[in-house]
Amino acid sequence: MKRIFIFPSIDEAKEFLLTGTKAPVFVAGGSTAEMAACIVRAVRSKRARHLVLAGFATSCDGALAPGTVVEVVTACDPTAPEGRCYETSGPDLGLPLAAGRVPGADFRPEERPETGQPAGTSETGTSETGTSETGMQAGGTTGDTTGGTTGEAPEEASETLPEVASRDGALLFALAEALEVEASEVRVIVGPEEASEAAEERQHAARLLAEALQEAFGEEEPAAERRTGEAQ
Repeated sequence: MKRIFIFPSIDEAKEFLLTGTKAPVFVAGGSTAEMAACIVRAVRSKRARHLVLAGFATSCDGALAPGTVVEVVTACDPTAPEGRCYETSGPDLGLPLAAGRVPGADFRPEERPETGQPAGTSETGTSETGTSETGMQAGGTTGDTTGGTTGEAPEEASETLPEVASRDGALLFALAEALEVEASEVRVIVGPEEASEAAEERQHAARLLAEALQEAFGEEEPAAERRTGEAQ
């Protein structure tokens, strides 16, 4: 399957690039607009069927220890009427599951009884790539999806999930649906940026993230299997 990796910043991407991956890697930018443009550009230029957004995140509820790598499987858009919810459409990565939450958003899942699902999100970074190209319009090929804008999380995420701060999860899943590709979000938990020795800790977190991505998507023996049970 043609797969593209998107990171919010070069600090989050560099350890994965150092693995020698042959997959295209894009670094998005520091805003939601740059993230949206990067996703469209990546799909159009590389004709991807699977987008993987990966990077740092903080634990919103303290349930996840720093260094934990999680798959964000549900995300809600607090700016939409009643907070529209989205879910992953990618394969089961075998990682602990989490719900994304937009930093600072007041929207809470209990305010939406018709879904009962957690709020969601993702963080962004800057504009260039280790192995990226430019381009700008929607495109891409169709992938088999199991998620989408159903307003409900995957079955395994129906219970309460730990929340991580993630600004672009809903954006990722919504664009993936519109572009007819699959999408996954993978985050490694880090402490607050102002914490002492933050740079060293984040470098270590980036290494753990790279290792998890290699294990899940390694080219020789991919660990990921489709949620639908189909082989990739």
